[in-house]
Amino acid sequence: MLRFAVSFAHEMCLEDLRVAIISYIVALQKHEEFIIYIDDSHANDESIFMLLEKFALPHEQRLYQNERRHIHQTLAIRLLEEKKAFAVEHKETHNFFELKLHKPNDAIVINDFIADKITTSPKEIDNFVILQTHTIPTTDFACACDDMLSGITHIVALRRDLKKSIKQRCIQEMLGYTQPITYCHLPLIEGGNITLEALLKEGFLPDAIINYVIALGYPTPVEIFTLPDTIEWFDITKLSHDSVRLDWDRLRFINREHLRQMEDKKLSTLFGFADSDIGRLAKLYLEKVSTIHELETKIKAIFAPKRCTGNAKLVQEIILQAPMFYTYETFVAYLKKTSMLEDETLKEALQTLFCEQDIELDLIYPFIKSYITELVA
Repeated sequence: MLRFAVSFAHEMCLEDLRVAIISYIVALQKHEEFIIYIDDSHANDESIFMLLEKFALPHEQRLYQNERRHIHQTLAIRLLEEKKAFAVEHKETHNFFELKLHKPNDAIVINDFIADKITTSPKEIDNFVILQTHTIPTTDFACACDDMLSGITHIVALRRDLKKSIKQRCIQEMLGYTQPITYCHLPLIEGGNITLEALLKEGFLPDAIINYVIALGYPTPVEIFTLPDTIEWFDITKLSHDSVRLDWDRLRFINREHLRQMEDKKLSTLFGFADSDIGRLAKLYLEKVSTIHELETKIKAIFAPKRCTGNAKLVQEIILQAPMFYTYETFVAYLKKTSMLEDETLKEALQTLFCEQDIELDLIYPFIKSYITELVA
């Protein structure tokens, strides 16, 4: 069984997502459950679960830390009775005590996919708190107990959480739990503390973000893929041992390719349409833009109300009275004949009406012809 630990105390970031995705993939590969373990010592925040849904990471169950508080307290008291923990008077409030764990007698060994075997001698481990004042278990103690009670077999975490893993394994061994747990402490992503909400607001697709995160420090067989594809070829032992840097250009490229591969009608719904032609129109801009918001800006500009003067006003009035033409050539021929404008002058007027300078109008016309009077109004 694998778990992804989240806390309501902070927003999920790119590094958190990497941990969640790899945990999820390994769980599916091993045909084990994937559960969400929640530190709910802070206010509840359903946005975390909404994010997990957006990134298509279903889970079999949610386990809240506070649900088992009485069990954690019982186990802490047992350690005290067995003289594996001791009470310490709280420095600030002398009426309260906290429990600390004694140093272990033997070295703590962490078996890690990336760092191999990590051995920590007893002298390197402090007497850390397991039960705070008011008998509140620490997160490390609660998590160690719950991993033990849930039968967690693999834990994916960040490299900076290695000390937490050592503490938690120490707690489990003090409690007599010797069932092996295999760890994978991922190298850090420089710049990876950017929140998922921020990335989504920037206009990056969940599938593209997942694609980018899995490819970090991993030799993927293809550049562009979706999460289900990875179940066949992802191998946690092939992850790089080195830290990686958030590469915005690479993320934009991957996002652009996912937008390009999206079904045309589905793409159009991102801009309030349900029309394959609008999806195809949007894809014309993917040579120069990379995010949903950048595409939306282009589409909105084309459909924005027009306040024209001069030649643009003349052409606007002709179009509003004209029939629909199926080809750009017949459309332009009609406008040229009716307006008496030269080719270049007519082209400039049309560019003004369509708010377009980057793409040739003959490429755009097939996708907007049914909207033409709406576009120039």
